[in-house]
Amino acid sequence: MDVDPVGALLQAVGMAEAAEEPFDGRAVADELGLSPEDLRGLVQQVEGLGLALVGNDERPPVLMRAGRQFLRLGCEFDEHALGFLPRTIDDLFARRALLCGGSVLVDTFRGDLIAGKGVEHAREIVPPAFERAVDEGLALNLFAAAVSVMTRVSTEQPAGCVAEEVIAVSLINQVDPAEYWWFSESIPSQLGL
Repeated sequence: MDVDPVGALLQAVGMAEAAEEPFDGRAVADELGLSPEDLRGLVQQVEGLGLALVGNDERPPVLMRAGRQFLRLGCEFDEHALGFLPRTIDDLFARRALLCGGSVLVDTFRGDLIAGKGVEHAREIVPPAFERAVDEGLALNLFAAAVSVMTRVSTEQPAGCVAEEVIAVSLINQVDPAEYWWFSESIPSQLGL
């Protein structure tokens, strides 16, 4: 991703938002040396990443929290996390936390299955009332649900079954609330849990 035009576009969006003025695409295109088509592509990219809502000529644009973080970080951020849940999560650090947490969740579960500890791992994930019902088959199904829910979440789809919801709740519960209090207060509702 070419960050210079992205950063300049985000700054222009922030200035228009602060002045409560519509976004002047023509002036921004001229300033950046872009054709109107190239600017439209850049706007689509920025909106697709959930960094800003440029909108139309009648309303001021909105620089999203993620866009502000992107600018504060000097227009540098892990591209995988940047593109993860851009329409759902308006926080770059929460995106990274979910992406990393999901990878750890799946990798740990897989390792425990290989080591013959899949049932024990699955019992830690399910609500206490269901721990005794977990057998090898259910543990394997929960692992499949873990992989599936990460796939669904990465495409901004809700959990598709109760097992996926159990895994999603487990992922959220792994976040340290003392360190990431904002995460546990806002992310479950943004994910539809």
